[in-house]
Amino acid sequence: MTTVTRPDLRLHVHFEDSPYNSWGSRYAHVYVTPVVMARGKYGQQEYDAYGVDSYDIDVPAAVSALKGLRVKAQIDDHSGRFYGYRLAYGLDEVDLRTAETILPVLRRLDKRMTALADRFGHPRDLTAFLAHLADAMGLSGKSFVRRVTDDADYEGHGHRSMDADALRYWLDGQAQDWRKRHGIAEPAGAE
Repeated sequence: MTTVTRPDLRLHVHFEDSPYNSWGSRYAHVYVTPVVMARGKYGQQEYDAYGVDSYDIDVPAAVSALKGLRVKAQIDDHSGRFYGYRLAYGLDEVDLRTAETILPVLRRLDKRMTALADRFGHPRDLTAFLAHLADAMGLSGKSFVRRVTDDADYEGHGHRSMDADALRYWLDGQAQDWRKRHGIAEPAGAE
């Protein structure tokens, strides 16, 4: 009998200062994509965060169907919080076969996130939205990862695992550092 291990699926979170600033406004973005924490099959076989469609790891079809799934959020020098976030697929080309793979995933996640919103209320911010998404995806514990430098790599795979509280703290710190870097005052009434 073959034992099937469940992939260590996480949500990779990346904060990026946007080079596309216009009309005197500055922007930063957060990108969130699913990754699998695993040991690669080729080369040095390092434990790392792999894209769900990577050829370097074996994943079930349900996990590879998450290819292109993402959340993108934005913050600007006039807002006090992240906005414009939603669950979507970010694919350049979608043929019929791909669309038939995407649609059940989006419906299932939407149904689960709606049930969570009915139970706990609509997510009040990006971190709560991502926590709802992680729960809808069946992720538990430290569902989020971010890339770290070698000197901050305590886990030995170039990423830091985070729960929702750690994610909130990190995102708040990234936004605060971004404001300081560009001389942007903390908005009035910011939490």
